[in-house]
Amino acid sequence: MLIRMLRTASGSPDGIQVCLYRVGEVYTVSEALGKAFITDLSWAEPFAPSHEALPVATEKMLGSAPENKRAMPKRGRRRAW
Repeated sequence: MLIRMLRTASGSPDGIQVCLYRVGEVYTVSEALGKAFITDLSWAEPFAPSHEALPVATEKMLGSAPENKRAMPKRGRRRAW
């Protein structure tokens, strides 16, 4: 389950370790921990990634690589006899 923290809080994902979950960050947690943070404590909200928020590639981003970054031509394999 993906959640976004509304406040910084500690929680235990496995009942043994205690982790710090920071405000504004998105985490993948178990259903039980997610339910506790969202419903029981109101410290988080469900998070659904939006594909609209992804940047659109521009022509400059898609342009060719500089001369010093282009792939080298493949050479034949040498056999060591």
